[in-house]
Amino acid sequence: MRSASHQRFICVVVLFFGFFGFANVALRAQVPDRPKIATKIGGAHTFLDISASPDEKFLVLSTLDRFILVDSAKGVIISEVSPGSSWVRATAVDPRGRYLVSAANSGLKVWSLPALKLMQDLDDGDYQDVEISADGKNFAAVERNGKVTFWSFGSAFVKEKEYLVEGPLSSVAISPDGAKIAAAQGVNDQTVQEGKSPAKVFLWAGNYGRQSWKRDAHNNDVVDIMFVDGGQKLLSASGDVQTTEMRGPSIHLWDVASGELLSDFGSFSKMVSDLASVSGDTDAVYAATRDAKSVGYELQRVNLRNFSIEPVCPALPIRLAKLAVLPSLSKAVAISNWGTGAWMWEGFPACADVSLSGLDKSEKAYDQIFLPEDNILVLSDSENVIGINLANGSRRFSRKSTTNSQILKVRAGPGKSRFTTLEGDFVCLRSATTGEATECINVGGLRPGFSNFAFLDGRRVALAVRDSSGVDQFRTGNIIIYDFVDRAIMASQAVHTDEVTDMIVFDGKMLTASWDGTIKLVDAATLDVVRTYISSDEQIRDLDVASDGKSFVAGWSYEEDGSGVVGRWQVGSATPDWRSGGYESALAVRFADQGKSVIVGGKRLFELSAQTGQEIEGYPGVPNGESVTALDLVGGEHVIAAKTVGGNVYIWSRRPGHTNQLARVSLSTEMQITIASERFDSRVEDLSPLGWLMPDDPLRPLSPEIFMRDYYEPGLLGRLLACHEAEASGKNPKACAEAFQPVRPLAELNRIQPDVRILSVKATSDPGVVRVTVEASGKTDTTQPNGKTSTGVYDVRLFRNGQLVGQWPEPPQDGIASDDVAAWRALSEVANADGKVTREFEVRLSAREQGKKVTFTAYGFNEDRVKSTTATDDSYTVAGDIGVTAKPRAYVVTIGVNEYEKASLRLTYAAADARVISSSLKGIADYEVIPLTLVSDVAHQDDGRQVAAIDQATKANIHAVLDLLAGKGEGERKRLRAALGDVVDRIRKVTPDDVVVLAFSGHGYAHQGRFYILPSDSGTAPIGPGSVDKLISSEELTAWLREVDAGEMVMIIDACHSAGSVPAGFKPGPMGDRGLGQLAYDKGMRILAATQAADVALESGKYGQGLLTFALKEALTRPSGTRALADADGRDGVSMKEWLTYAEQRVPGLYQEIIDGKKSTRDPIVDPTLIEDVTRHAQTPALFDFNINRSDLLRIQY
Repeated sequence: MRSASHQRFICVVVLFFGFFGFANVALRAQVPDRPKIATKIGGAHTFLDISASPDEKFLVLSTLDRFILVDSAKGVIISEVSPGSSWVRATAVDPRGRYLVSAANSGLKVWSLPALKLMQDLDDGDYQDVEISADGKNFAAVERNGKVTFWSFGSAFVKEKEYLVEGPLSSVAISPDGAKIAAAQGVNDQTVQEGKSPAKVFLWAGNYGRQSWKRDAHNNDVVDIMFVDGGQKLLSASGDVQTTEMRGPSIHLWDVASGELLSDFGSFSKMVSDLASVSGDTDAVYAATRDAKSVGYELQRVNLRNFSIEPVCPALPIRLAKLAVLPSLSKAVAISNWGTGAWMWEGFPACADVSLSGLDKSEKAYDQIFLPEDNILVLSDSENVIGINLANGSRRFSRKSTTNSQILKVRAGPGKSRFTTLEGDFVCLRSATTGEATECINVGGLRPGFSNFAFLDGRRVALAVRDSSGVDQFRTGNIIIYDFVDRAIMASQAVHTDEVTDMIVFDGKMLTASWDGTIKLVDAATLDVVRTYISSDEQIRDLDVASDGKSFVAGWSYEEDGSGVVGRWQVGSATPDWRSGGYESALAVRFADQGKSVIVGGKRLFELSAQTGQEIEGYPGVPNGESVTALDLVGGEHVIAAKTVGGNVYIWSRRPGHTNQLARVSLSTEMQITIASERFDSRVEDLSPLGWLMPDDPLRPLSPEIFMRDYYEPGLLGRLLACHEAEASGKNPKACAEAFQPVRPLAELNRIQPDVRILSVKATSDPGVVRVTVEASGKTDTTQPNGKTSTGVYDVRLFRNGQLVGQWPEPPQDGIASDDVAAWRALSEVANADGKVTREFEVRLSAREQGKKVTFTAYGFNEDRVKSTTATDDSYTVAGDIGVTAKPRAYVVTIGVNEYEKASLRLTYAAADARVISSSLKGIADYEVIPLTLVSDVAHQDDGRQVAAIDQATKANIHAVLDLLAGKGEGERKRLRAALGDVVDRIRKVTPDDVVVLAFSGHGYAHQGRFYILPSDSGTAPIGPGSVDKLISSEELTAWLREVDAGEMVMIIDACHSAGSVPAGFKPGPMGDRGLGQLAYDKGMRILAATQAADVALESGKYGQGLLTFALKEALTRPSGTRALADADGRDGVSMKEWLTYAEQRVPGLYQEIIDGKKSTRDPIVDPTLIEDVTRHAQTPALFDFNINRSDLLRIQY
């Protein structure tokens, strides 16, 4: 409520604490039916093989250390297991999907499917390949040493036969009838590669009883063999050729009965990495090939009828190492060379537009730095520098390398809100706000440049060279000092003989470490080596110096086995205090607790005593296949933020007794996931990396939308860190339980997604209007395990370029919403479970988009408010002959209520607020600004002039203005003209090219989660639950604004509890709610609210208006005579976002000036009854910006 010195009315707010949350760490036990998040693979895996289940529902990808079961349709992980062996080179899936056989360098094993439980450990040995017969009763495997084994399956797997042949074996195949087996030589056979002996192919027939034939097949290793043409022929393919002289035909077709070579396919000689067959296609197989120089990556179709090879994809973006085809899904799965990525090939084998979407969503992250003043974590990968805002978990920026070089290192400074990146031979100074490079300086003109750097002061930087150009001062291991101001190299010294891996400047000294196995203390002025601490074959990875500068720690690896060691030294002594080893790796080290402990990252994350080197704490959860390569302490040292080689950031708690992993942040998908409770935050436009697995249906990943209402938490990371800090500091032991609402029981939730489709988008007689036909239908699925086997479709919504333009059925005009699901169903049903209906929407297009594609999307909900998948149609191009007015219009509707029917509610400056905002926006560039100001005020003197009383800000007038903007309410225009003047005749139905700004200054009221603004005719009764009919509820505002089809909409509410206009707990996403928050999200609106939902909005006699309005006015002033205070980017004018953001950030400071006074006592205008409250919390506006996906086109001229 607005307050003034003569005001007796105090804010009334009724609160119902409707949730009692559980701490994140406890949610797993408290909610037994909760789903498990299933994500894309991620991490830093090296993939070796792919197998598909016979029904093509899931894939098995083998890596160096694990199997990963992946849903074929969605590409998310169903389960994974470490088989206890490395180099799982091949896998085969039983045709009935019962079991999986793995061939690894440590043996042959059988696993149950889909649980991936070990059934039988069959044999030791270095196995290379395995194949199961078509009936699933037998399988064959080959070892590197030339052994072939044949197995049968009954109650257990039994070895039936075993043969030894010459040379290492690489491949095995079983004929369709199960009576024949073929094997081939390979695996880098030295005799083959040296040309001493061709690689051979062997065949056994008669149920494997005798060897029928063997043939010299290829001049190089055989990479794959397969039976074709019903088992009558055998296809073999060879791979890498070592010399031109050895090159020969790489694909051969053999007659199985005689061993006769039928064709070499025209002496086809390109190197083959894999063969793949397509079920149902007996005429051909596919071959992944490349040319002899390993540059042209292709997919070939091997025609078995005319013995020809036809290029299908002559230019693939990756080199295929393995390929598995899923014909029923029209896709394939590919592993790239050296197993560095797994890819889904959509539309296989079509090649017009190859879409290789990564199953492995990792980005290689190189370095990380925490900037505490800005509260951001800055990370670099091979191409980008990424800033994560730890206040809300959002990605503040993502910038590509300015110099097209790898961004290897990131350092804080020089100066505040800046950081610096090392990019080849460039040092780039960057803004911590935007990530943009303000300057990139070329140092020395080197390629590849430098390996590390550290600032000596604000103008000098030390750089470690990693170039062998032959120039003495630029040899690898040299360190140079460069002066930014003079653009000159000041000194150069040979400090190391190999790349420098870390360097830290402190107290005029520099500590350096190198791959050459040394740690050195260097004089920062002369670069002379003062002391050498270690000299060996060890590879030094990371350093950290204690805050007092007296000691340091180092992490390194032994070259022979890669095992990790950590050591601590006093700076003044070359003898270590201690060395602690035997770790899998030690890639990152950091002091903690004022130098009392050391945190170590590698394949594990753990903590050592800085005094003794003994382990005192372990932090579980570093995923297999990943390693921590950089770490920082955030949140007052209560939290560890650790970057892994796989492109993820993991957050761990350091609270004693709570050392659990809190969250994972994916750099590639921008997804945040809490580890214990499965909450997540992500860009809701793309949830493809996510799925859900329920305990009662663990093999069927559910669409990400199904549990979004329950587990989607906007600003998750920031909220999680804030509540964790409050608990760790003792401020609020239940902070996390209060921050996150409990999840409803989900076992009985209807999980079926109804179908919504866009059937067509067609032109009408008006080129600016299209007719969009949407179809909605219920669905039945009898396989659902919880008995909820059907659903109707409800509340269908249509969007144009992400902006709501239609709703079906139309919501009630009175705006009344109900949280009761039964009432919602009654109001929102479109079709029942058996129904299918269509509806046409006429949608106006933006003249600004002429000649461009327009994207329509639509979705609906099931009976339990579970969202359908989103239908998309981007086929329509906006016509070029839409009538364009000279200027689009910007309607600035400002409402200020000083005078109320209830005299005690009178305010002083609300009417002035409305006029100030209207005046501030008169300069919106490139728009015809139409100001509509509705004020209610008493008669008063203004600059010696008598101003009559006025009462325009009534509920009816506000409703009538918004109706006219929506193209309705013509019957009210005459009455409204009499109240507001001729400006009413300028109001027309807004178009997508127009802008609407709605600002209200007056009293606000909150009750049971609903927000109300008070028009002038809000009655004389006490404000409370019984008098809300005369107020304007947020639901009524929602109904009045729903059909206002402006391209951009902004609301400014300067009233008590105005943040309640967007209800507490509102989740900006496609939730299907009916409130103002949901409408704002659906329409891409911005809402600036003066106060948080439980605070008061103040007027100030010192400033002559409400604080929020004063800040908005101040934002456009130019005290320095150059540009406006809010003009952050220096472009032409102030953007709408800049204007609103300035006010949001400025008001708390203005508020404090009122309380403390800059040069005087407290402002006497503040109501004394509110002094205690305002002293306790600053007035903090809330900006709800749902316009983030659109360009910020509005510019305010000043």
